[in-house]
Amino acid sequence: KRMAAHPRMLVLRLFPRGAGQVLRFGAEGRHTRWMSKQAGAPKTGDPSRHVLALKDITKKVGSERVLFKDINLSFYHGAKIGVLGHNGCGKSSLMKIIGGLDKDYDGSVVLLEDDMKIGYLQQEPELDSSKDVDGNILDGIRHKQDLLDTYEQITQAFSEEDADFDKLVARQAEVQVMIDDLNCWDLQH
Repeated sequence: KRMAAHPRMLVLRLFPRGAGQVLRFGAEGRHTRWMSKQAGAPKTGDPSRHVLALKDITKKVGSERVLFKDINLSFYHGAKIGVLGHNGCGKSSLMKIIGGLDKDYDGSVVLLEDDMKIGYLQQEPELDSSKDVDGNILDGIRHKQDLLDTYEQITQAFSEEDADFDKLVARQAEVQVMIDDLNCWDLQH
């Protein structure tokens, strides 16, 4: 199905298991939904397969302009999602709401899996202009480098005369688990 272009339209395309779902955002926050009937599409209304839900999301800019109103979406595990639209139609605003960066909206974003986290990479990340490329990259991995530095300090502390080996071994094990979980050992590569 072909959709007519509109200067302020956001199209959110969801592709769970071969099916296509399109949500069109148009002027004044009006939206419509179209769902393909392809085989293999997850059953709608099956909450055990949803990992994220947007409930009654409304975003206003200033006191007058409504970007979108009463949006209700559920995302399936493994869904591939595309957000398409013209400048100013609300793509970035929607992504910032989902990513947790924008708290100025009505409605709720609900993570339906306890161990799930949402990351958000800005289209144009803010870089520190006083730093070179390496400096900006290191800012992004500083917490990992700090863990490696802590591990090294603990290792060096074993050589001190009054070292408490039991405490050092316990602390080193804690730090090593964090390093392993974040895959920090290959940080320099």
